[in-house]
Amino acid sequence: MQHKEGIMNYTIKIEEFGIVIDLYEEKSVGASRSIPIRYADGEIRSSMHKEEMPSRLDYPHSSHHDYNDELTARAFYNAMIDAIEAMILAHAVAGIDVTEERYINGISASVKEASKEYGD
Repeated sequence: MQHKEGIMNYTIKIEEFGIVIDLYEEKSVGASRSIPIRYADGEIRSSMHKEEMPSRLDYPHSSHHDYNDELTARAFYNAMIDAIEAMILAHAVAGIDVTEERYINGISASVKEASKEYGD
């Protein structure tokens, strides 16, 4: 556990995807043997995004479905990765063990679908 701005936090790492999750403890809830720590918020970062993200001003409108364009494909792929990361973070905040092997297999399947849809 580490301190950030006076709030306890807990870091979770999933090496396979370069995922680092920082969870921030609710101020009003303490850890005890009978009451688990509850997390109010968190942050996630990973190495799953494609490099050289375009400016948001260059993002295609969601109604465009021409994935042959590299910029469009990269933008949609990264949007899918953002959604996957948001789900992982929400599950971690809720107390789900995101380091469990079956959960990591689910992450892998999701990333493979994003790659299949929008290219590697």
